[in-house]
Amino acid sequence: MAPSPEDHHKQPSTARTIGFFKTLGLFNNIPEASERKDFYSDIIRSLLKVDYIDRGRVFCTLKVNAAVVVIQSDPSFFVWI
Repeated sequence: MAPSPEDHHKQPSTARTIGFFKTLGLFNNIPEASERKDFYSDIIRSLLKVDYIDRGRVFCTLKVNAAVVVIQSDPSFFVWI
């Protein structure tokens, strides 16, 4: 049985991500669309461009545009605005 949207919202990874955005003060209210299944996967996929496919491998380019911001205090985090 597939998890309900409420269960998805309670997952630790989802809660941490939402908490991270709220800590930064980027959003007072997180848009409902961001809580749907596969939202974050879709964002990452939209930044990748497939260069070519080889047997057992997919070679991609990660395109970073102005919509992606790197936080200076921790370059391992990035935020979509």
